[in-house]
Amino acid sequence: MEGEKFASGTAHADNVAPALIGGFTLVKSYEPLDVISVPLKAKLFCTIVHPQVELRTSLSRNILKQEISLKAAVKQSGNIAGLILGLTQGDYDLIARSLNDDIIEPQRGSLIPLFYKAKQAAIAAGALGSGISGSGPSLFALSRSMEDAEKIKLAFETVYQGTGINVNTFTSKVAIQGHIPLPIRNMSSVY
Repeated sequence: MEGEKFASGTAHADNVAPALIGGFTLVKSYEPLDVISVPLKAKLFCTIVHPQVELRTSLSRNILKQEISLKAAVKQSGNIAGLILGLTQGDYDLIARSLNDDIIEPQRGSLIPLFYKAKQAAIAAGALGSGISGSGPSLFALSRSMEDAEKIKLAFETVYQGTGINVNTFTSKVAIQGHIPLPIRNMSSVY
């Protein structure tokens, strides 16, 4: 988390927690630090496209509205709850219906070249959903199989082909286990 603080100005666990624990994690709180592993019943694959453009985390953060409407909060809470339930029950349809960011993505999407076109291409190629990875400029897509993940990779590459924007693309099975044995509810005990 201190590495994140050095890189982006804020100590946060949303990258390091899943890397250490594996799979999907929920950062329930920071004071005290409470990271929860989300047990996956769904077998998932991830495709990442990283456009070679500079996008400072500070810029991505500074454009965000400091307040959101109750309606937006309720809708996003439903998306998060549905996603967690879909992951734990192996319900791919629920994952697909819930993998939407209606708060941050509309604000940051315009900072990433061809973001909306790439997202649409991923979904057309078989992604359950797609979105911004962290503060960008990387995009991710989740799918049911490595075959779909490879199709999505090709779709991402096709979107950026001939645009003058170089990309790196990656596919992987979502790792269920990380480098720290579970259960660890409070990650501060690790450090």
